[in-house]
Amino acid sequence: MGEFRRSRTEKPRAPHAYRANARDARVLHAIGKRKITTTTQLVPFFPTAASCARRLAKLMSLGLVMVHAPNRAEHNRYTLTHRGRDWLVGQGFDPDELHVSQVLPPANTLVHLLGIAEFHAALMRSVQRHPAVTLEVFEADHALRRAGGARVPGYIPDAAALLTCIGGQFGVALELDTGLEATRHLVGKAKVVDALQEANAACWGMTPWLPLLVAPKGRRLASLERVISQHARHAPWLAAEWDVLKADDILMAPLMVVGADGTRSTNLQALLGDEATR
Repeated sequence: MGEFRRSRTEKPRAPHAYRANARDARVLHAIGKRKITTTTQLVPFFPTAASCARRLAKLMSLGLVMVHAPNRAEHNRYTLTHRGRDWLVGQGFDPDELHVSQVLPPANTLVHLLGIAEFHAALMRSVQRHPAVTLEVFEADHALRRAGGARVPGYIPDAAALLTCIGGQFGVALELDTGLEATRHLVGKAKVVDALQEANAACWGMTPWLPLLVAPKGRRLASLERVISQHARHAPWLAAEWDVLKADDILMAPLMVVGADGTRSTNLQALLGDEATR
């Protein structure tokens, strides 16, 4: 005779306990590398948003992630726990690139980290639409600083992304503006980038590459473009408004090319090569 359905208040028995799998490892690794991320930013790892939410609940029940629920108007945020880090290390992941946090970072840092994670997620969704393209590398600035060691290179973008396809590769050095800093903060980076481009130097192993400036609003973007145009003497910058960029397929989204010789339009697909559209 069959068993009755388990009561909602009854804990599952040990033989039926949840177990982490290979996809969970990829999800936990992303959470650990990003430091903090939201539910929607993890959806690209799953077939649907609903399956993402269900699995994250199971990972929380296993004690592998911690959930931070700010309010009903915002998405839940997830950080890696010590148990999650230990499990990933047991699976062969590098412990130095995994970040554990039980509290949220300061507001400015939180906006910065979630912005980078959002760009990463949007780029993953775009690449999934184009099977010929691979997101070979994506590293946030905190990971680049760790990789640089004691002698950190002069230029650290907010994130470095390397896209590859059959026809070649293209690197993106992301500069994500949150609108919380004065426009003059970009002057130093613009000068360093121009020196690297003049020397035809790689950026964190990426070549060819260009910096991509993403700003929250059009007026803010215009102010930053004026700063860039004064210092980008040897190579242009790519620029886009964040709302326009994330609302579209990032590989196909229109980007402004800003330099000393004026502006024009392009997209990452064109820079990567026609093969990327397949």
